[in-house]
Order: sequence, then structure tokens, then C-alpha cells
Amino acid sequence: MTETRNSLYEILKEISTRQPDHTAITYYGINWSYHELLENIDKTADAFRRQGVEKGDIISISLPTLPESVMCFYALNRIGAIPCMIDVRYTPAQMCDIINRTHSKMLFVMDFTCKGLVNAEDQLNVEKVVVCTGADSIPVAAAWYAIGEWFNGRRKMFRQHKKFCHWKDFFSAAQEQDKSEPYHWIPDEMAALFHTSGTTGTVKSVMLTTQNILHSTFPEPPVINNISSEDTALCCLPIFTFYGANTLTLTFCHGMRAVIIPIVPRDTFLTTVIKHKPQHIFSVPAYWDVVAKEKDNKYDFSFLKTANIAGDILNATFEKSINEFLHARGCRCDVTKAYGMTETSGVIAFTPQGSPHQYETGFSGKVVAGYEVRTFDDEICVHSDMKLLGYYQNEAATKELIQPHEGKQWLHTGDIGYVDEEGNLFVIGRKKRMIVRHEGSKVFPIEIETCLAQHPLVASCAVVPMQDPEHSESKLPKAFVVLEDSSLKTQDTIQTLMSYCEKRLPEHLLPAEIAFIDALPVNNSGKIDYLKLM
Repeated sequence: MTETRNSLYEILKEISTRQPDHTAITYYGINWSYHELLENIDKTADAFRRQGVEKGDIISISLPTLPESVMCFYALNRIGAIPCMIDVRYTPAQMCDIINRTHSKMLFVMDFTCKGLVNAEDQLNVEKVVVCTGADSIPVAAAWYAIGEWFNGRRKMFRQHKKFCHWKDFFSAAQEQDKSEPYHWIPDEMAALFHTSGTTGTVKSVMLTTQNILHSTFPEPPVINNISSEDTALCCLPIFTFYGANTLTLTFCHGMRAVIIPIVPRDTFLTTVIKHKPQHIFSVPAYWDVVAKEKDNKYDFSFLKTANIAGDILNATFEKSINEFLHARGCRCDVTKAYGMTETSGVIAFTPQGSPHQYETGFSGKVVAGYEVRTFDDEICVHSDMKLLGYYQNEAATKELIQPHEGKQWLHTGDIGYVDEEGNLFVIGRKKRMIVRHEGSKVFPIEIETCLAQHPLVASCAVVPMQDPEHSESKLPKAFVVLEDSSLKTQDTIQTLMSYCEKRLPEHLLPAEIAFIDALPVNNSGKIDYLKLM
């Protein structure tokens, strides 16, 4: 399928032709069929054209997963323009930097970010800022929201600035559905920009082609189980992340129904799943913390076919607890772990059901077709026949990311690991998280984390480097532990955990310190924020 299609829009149009009345989107009780979704995308494309947007223009979108962000993403793909997806939690300064660096023509933002952007209007080099509310696609809610805006002064705040307008003003300017021929994307052409900070904290713009996106939408073998167009997918991740956008495009490309929610709080994740009963869930480990601790057996999970978890390493103890929870409630599948990154355009390995390596430390699955994975100096590197474009206007970072080895261009993931003879990928940890002791011993935090996580007192843990007090040039491992019972934060508990590690780990892997913490910090992507622990 990926060889005969050159745009996401064309695939969606084919699905709409085949099953026009099938539900494509469910959003707070509002259902749009595939026909209705395509009509709205075509109208959005016409609205873009009336704003002067043309092939090759870059349009910044800083929105969570809303009908409007979906419409913009596909409308831009239709006309050959490039969506530049920006995290809604970035500061106005970060947004301005990305927008100006990419020479974006327009910006789409949420109303709650307006104040900071209005104050930075002089630094915001775009022709138009379109403001969305989250209620624009719900008629009754939109009416009440508009009334509220008049009273709280928010509408007046940006109405007096000529660059700013409401979504409804932008959308209503379209007089008809775009009738022009959809743009034909060529294989090596930049089609989207997503952003990543990795472990450096510096925002980089990742250039992806249509072929990159389509390959991750149709991986071989499929990363979802027993797929059917009658299925529902719960897409928990925001569209401004590649994982979030990828799960949406995957859902649409297979004709399924996508339940989209702008924000899914971790403490309501379980009730959200039960409410919508999706066959497929796309998520990160942080969502399953509460689920794994749930003792109530009243929930029925027999509807679930795929529980996909990506974005961070999943330790075996945590994975087992999730599977035990699911199996005890009628689910017949195990968790599917997926390994990939924005730079690889998504999944390059995932865990097949029933693998004998399932709970082995670092096991991340079988490498999918189209990717070659090898290690150079213990770092996992990826080669693909698809063009890897690198980072937008950042040649130095691109040269560090993509390097030649043995006559091929290899993408350096920054992860340490290995591939066995069967083609199974094992990820031991981040290269930048590796701790080197004074005698040269290499410590990979996952080995200590896996050990501690098996102790019944430990709910979760993370290991980071600390300064070796006796050797200024080296580091030692320090473990931060979240206890199942917070009242046990005592020196005796620390000694219990130390003794537990001493019986199970070699000396060079023993943590130098154990400290208690109420909860592990997470970053914007839902991953553990190790920098905050250092």
C-alpha cells in the first residue's frame, strides 16, 4: 500500500469513498463520518488557499488533538504545504524561535496561549494567528464559550491585534470545498516537521517525508493485532508529537474509529478506556501506573486487542503487572512494546505476542521490515532505504545524527543495546545515561532499576548519575524510589533495599545512594525526566 500512495490525504479519500458513513472521529460525544471528515478537510484546504497558503509553505500548529488540528494536518498534506507541529506547552519564546526559524506563514494556537503570544507579537513573524478553543466543533459548547469570552475579556485581548483571528473566522472564509487536484508528494520531499529535545534540552526540528510517515503507518508485520475497520482506537498521545500523529494516521488508514481527547489525565485513563471500550490503545508507560495498582476486578477488558506502549523503556516487573491486570479481566493480549523515535519516523521494532524473550531485560522486539539495525561502539544505529532528511537548518546536529559506516548512512539513536542472531533488539539504556565508574566499569541504570522494581516495597524507581566524592572525574549510580507505602520512608527501608540489591547485583552495579521521592517527574512526552533528578 505504501508503494502506490503518495499522500495521507489520498488514502483518507479512498477510505471515505469505500465507507463514507463509517465513524472516523468521536470527540466528546460528537461523531464525524469519514465523508464528513473529508468534507471538512477539503473546506479547510480552501480556507488555507484563501489565506494565500501554497505548496511548500510552512504552517505552525500548536494544538492538542482536536478535530481542527486533524483537519489542518490533512488539509496541508492535500495542498502540498508543510505542518510544523509545536508542543502546546512550549513557552512563547520557544514558539517564536521555531516559528521564525522555519519562516512559518501562519500559526494555529489554543486560546490559553494567546496572552503570552500577544505580548510577544513584535517577535512573531507570521501573517496570521488562528486561535482555537477546543469547543469549536461542538455547537452548543462553542456558543457558551463565546459568551464567556465576552465577559472575561479574552476575545477583546486578541481581537485588537490584526494578526489574530478566531478559528470560526478562518474556517467560515472558505466558500467551498477545495476542488483542485491533491498535491503529488515526491519521495525525498519534506512533508512535515516535528520537534524533539531528546536528552539535550535543545529543541530540534525533525524533517519527515511522506514516505517516512507512510512507512510507519503500514509497518510489516503490523504492530496492532487482528485489525478490522470496525475497530475503535483510543489515541491518547497529542498530535504535536510524532507518536500521536502516527497513531491517528494509522487509525484512519485502516478505516477505524478514532476516539480523540485533547488531554487524557493519568488518573482518568482507566475510566476513559472503560467508557470507550477501544480495541486498540496507543499510550506511554506513565498512563499505566494507576492501572497496574488497580485492585478492583469489576472491569471487563475482553474488548481489548492491542495495548501498545512506547516512548520509554518498560521494565519487566511493571510489564508483568500490566499483563496480569489485563489477563485477570478477560483480555487475551499482552502488552505490545514499541521502540522508535521521531528521527526514525516511528516504530523500528516491537514485541510480538508470545515471544519467549518477553520479560528479558531490555527486550524491545523484532525489527520491522524496511529497517536494518546494527550497533557501532555499542550504540544502536538504524539504516533505511528511505531518505533520512535530518534536522531542519541544523547541519551540525544532522551530521551527528546521520553518519557513514561501511558505505551506508546510519542514524545514531543515542541508545545502547544489541541485536541477537534472531533479529531481536535489546535496548539497555540511553548513551547519555550510561554511568562510568572510576575504574572504568560501565553502569546501565536499567539493570539497577529492574532489580529494585522487583522488590514488593517499590512502586517505581529511576537511577541517575551522582558525583563520586572520591574521584572527581567519575560518577556513581543514585536510585530514586517511589514506595508503595509512603509511610515507610525510613533508614531501615533504605537498608532493606540496599541488602536486596547486594544479593542480586554485582558490586559495580550497586547504587551508591537510595533516596525516596513521592513521584517520578515526567517531561512533556510522558517520559521520566531524568534531568530533574540530577
